[in-house]
Amino acid sequence: PRRSPPAGRRMRAIVLGAGALVVMVVVLLIAGGGGGGTAPGTVVAGVDMGGEPAEVRAALQRRAVELVNRDVQLAAGSGIIGTVRPSRIGGTVDVDAAIRAAEDASPGRLMRGIKAITGQSATDVPLPVAYRKGAVQAWAAEVAGNVDRAEENAVVSVNRTSFTVKPSSAGRVLDRQALAQRVQGDLSLLPSRIELPIRATQPRLTTDVAKQQVVQAEAVLRRGSTVIVDDVQATLPPIDVAQAMRFTSDGLRIAGSDLRRPLIAAYPTGSVIPRPARFEIRARKAVLIPSKEGRLVDAARVAEGLLGKDRPVESDFVSVTPVFTTERAKSLGIKEEVGSFTTPYSPGEPRVTNIRRASRILNG
Repeated sequence: PRRSPPAGRRMRAIVLGAGALVVMVVVLLIAGGGGGGTAPGTVVAGVDMGGEPAEVRAALQRRAVELVNRDVQLAAGSGIIGTVRPSRIGGTVDVDAAIRAAEDASPGRLMRGIKAITGQSATDVPLPVAYRKGAVQAWAAEVAGNVDRAEENAVVSVNRTSFTVKPSSAGRVLDRQALAQRVQGDLSLLPSRIELPIRATQPRLTTDVAKQQVVQAEAVLRRGSTVIVDDVQATLPPIDVAQAMRFTSDGLRIAGSDLRRPLIAAYPTGSVIPRPARFEIRARKAVLIPSKEGRLVDAARVAEGLLGKDRPVESDFVSVTPVFTTERAKSLGIKEEVGSFTTPYSPGEPRVTNIRRASRILNG
């Protein structure tokens, strides 16, 4: 059997190991320098905080003033749209608080010695910048006002039965919160150039989609605009059908309300135009003239049918309630004339100015 080492040999090994540990600690303490205060190698914004306190404070104050007044470029893509200084948006630095933070973060002598022996880097402590409440958000909103651009949908213009597409364009929106975050925090880490956080916005109706709808609209016109109602066939003018077309992000549609007039002209015998309620002033009393139901070709059905392939498009007459009914007029409680006036104009004057002004006032 293997013998264990004698007790004396084990004791010598323990003593030697303890001695080596003591020597190592002593070396590390010597390498770590003197105790107390802020350790050398504790750095705030490039300033070593381990020197004489008054000199350190003065150096940090100069550095803080330099950083808070430094111009930072604001870049959008490859271009520079402006600059900003933290001081212009109310940025300030509490130097005393930074010194206290450096003292708190300063490593002890033993840790300093380990860093010195192993060649580890200095202890970096941030230099926080503070702003007035809401100042950064207000500045970000101002930048957004110069950066944001609304997207533009494609626009289809109609000239008789011809269509022209004005191309769409993408927009852009500044991420205000992300921009605000980039000028806050450690002032020493604020770059000399900030790439603005911008995201692109796309139009709902793109050029390609608009062109596809134009092809569809041209096909609708080629199929013709023949309508049949109560066994009576009529053809709507292609120009009227083209003018009723709407090119939208939800697809091509035809506005039935725009077909009402040509349908009345096509079917004058069966059409009865609805009459809204109105008031007449007689001896300063308001007399209610009742509304009257109408009877018109179902324009919505015709509009839907024209988008399809079947011709002629079938429809029928439907009852139409006027927008301003007798019941609605009675609910207003109008009993008498409050007042009236007349503004004379010479021919050709822009009278719409007064008309618009009066309408805004009267409608509240």
